[in-house]
Amino acid sequence: MEKTKADIMNHVLTKLQDVQNSQKALIEKAASIQIELFDLPDADLEGAVDTAVSTISQCAQDLNEAIERYEMKVNVENQSRGAGAAAAAAAE
Repeated sequence: MEKTKADIMNHVLTKLQDVQNSQKALIEKAASIQIELFDLPDADLEGAVDTAVSTISQCAQDLNEAIERYEMKVNVENQSRGAGAAAAAAAE
């Protein structure tokens, strides 16, 4: 069976959500490192981790916004596919 546009879009959305979850895990791990560095200060490492957290957080925010927009497109495609299937069933 050939994949429909909606199938592919749903698959892409699932992968995007996986990336989103990975980013959340990265932020949590980096925050944990920041906390541990209170007990063992290291200016170089603190600066690098702060920069990483800032960058990851911005990327996560950008991805969240992109996912929200893409989810709307997926929903529209899924609705049109459902309407098309219902029309085909009614025609039979």
